Amino acid sequence: NELWKLNAEVEVRIFKRDGNHEAFKKLFEFDNSTTKKEFGYNDMPDITFSDLLAPESVYRLNDQLMMEIHIDMYSLTFPKDPIIIRFDIDNVMAGRLSASSEGVESNVVNEGGFKWSAVIEARDSSVGHVALFTLRCAPDQQDTNEPWNCVALVEVRVSKNDGTLVSNMKRFNFYNGRAQDNFGYLPKQPAIPWNFLNPHSVVELHIYIFSSDR
Repeated sequence: NELWKLNAEVEVRIFKRDGNHEAFKKLFEFDNSTTKKEFGYNDMPDITFSDLLAPESVYRLNDQLMMEIHIDMYSLTFPKDPIIIRFDIDNVMAGRLSASSEGVESNVVNEGGFKWSAVIEARDSSVGHVALFTLRCAPDQQDTNEPWNCVALVEVRVSKNDGTLVSNMKRFNFYNGRAQDNFGYLPKQPAIPWNFLNPHSVVELHIYIFSSDR
């Protein structure tokens, strides 16, 4: 369950009958929220499906295909303790969330060299009435027009007083290319059922910084 991030270069080698091979490389990023990636035909533009399966194919030997996959792991990271933004949902806040189209915004948290804040909103969607989350990030002591970025894994946790817990996790890259109110913009998190935001529930956003440049 420990959080992690892995960068790897994957090389696929497809051998020919004469012993030579075609090689195709692709970079991958994996973490707790993204553990499956695809290396498909779009990544091997010089070879078609017909090239591989045709009886006379130069890639077939004794009616078999020979392939090797080489994986070069060049960066494995374990983040430090998370930055936490917390909402304690009481009757007043629950009423504001239901009545306001703009949602409820947290206080600004200055940690890790950045300013963080979050917004909870109520929305109707194709899956019902849901809670959506927006997270904002900006350097704490820098002109946000200057280049900067911050790669973070963000987990939204919603816990009720009966002990029920639901969470979503996603990796984001914050940068100055898209800004809102001088904050880098984080697309809204996957939907969480609105009935989890009853009074006495607690919402926490756990932010794990993997890398930053400012």
